[in-house]
Amino acid sequence: MSEVHDPDVAPDPAAWLALEESERMERMLAGHRGREDDALHKADVNHVMHAALHGVVETQIAAGEPPEVAAALARLCEAGLTRHAAIHGLMRVLLVHMAGMLDRSETFDRAGYVEAVAGLEAADVVAQGLRRMEPAEPLRGTAGREEARRQKRLSGSRPSRRDRRKNRE
Repeated sequence: MSEVHDPDVAPDPAAWLALEESERMERMLAGHRGREDDALHKADVNHVMHAALHGVVETQIAAGEPPEVAAALARLCEAGLTRHAAIHGLMRVLLVHMAGMLDRSETFDRAGYVEAVAGLEAADVVAQGLRRMEPAEPLRGTAGREEARRQKRLSGSRPSRRDRRKNRE
């Protein structure tokens, strides 16, 4: 049986990175058994995708790449979030950027991802955790608002009053 990963306890970075991807995934899945319908998890979520996103964020933290992910985790935990809740906030940023990439058939926007991670605030994570997420739902906070505006411009939607005023000046 695989070891269980507790998302509230940071794994040893070297040991985590030494694991095969399949072992990381097994540990993530094992660590989430019994959490299918709690404050951070919904019963109808895709458990494999959820565990995979957890694994990606844990690997980014362990590898220190991008460094903003580990910095955001520390900042969110210092603001009072559990490590697990903070990771969910980071997973949400990753998922939004992955969905955007897939929607536009473009390469991953690393700079946009890093900016959104850097702008993630504990209040945003708490607010997002209290409601269901739609796959392409924009994040709140400065970086999230900018990303939402960018998405709106790309989609050809009518610009906001603020953007129209800016364009007139």
